[in-house]
Amino acid sequence: RQGDRRDQAVTWMALLVLAALQSPFAPGYVMLGLLWATTLLAVEVRSARNAFGLVFLWLLLLLVPPGLRPATLAVQSMVQTVAIIGVSVWLIVRRPRSQEQCSQASR
Repeated sequence: RQGDRRDQAVTWMALLVLAALQSPFAPGYVMLGLLWATTLLAVEVRSARNAFGLVFLWLLLLLVPPGLRPATLAVQSMVQTVAIIGVSVWLIVRRPRSQEQCSQASR
């Protein structure tokens, strides 16, 4: 696959996140790996909309309001798991930005 070392690191970390989902202790550790992978994408953020989306993703994965009922916690856990899988798959299949696109975006 084409791309620089950062793009390859993001792809491998996303693959490891998906592989780690098999563990019963996955949620806490998987989220840290996914957050680490998305921080490597922060250098590609060029607009306020993309920055807002990245911050929203981090909040979705990290925040657990205290005092929720068990049924609500189960729903939130399902939403977080779907987000983890979706973002990991997107990180694997996305096209890395080429050097020409990066230089044109900075103009």
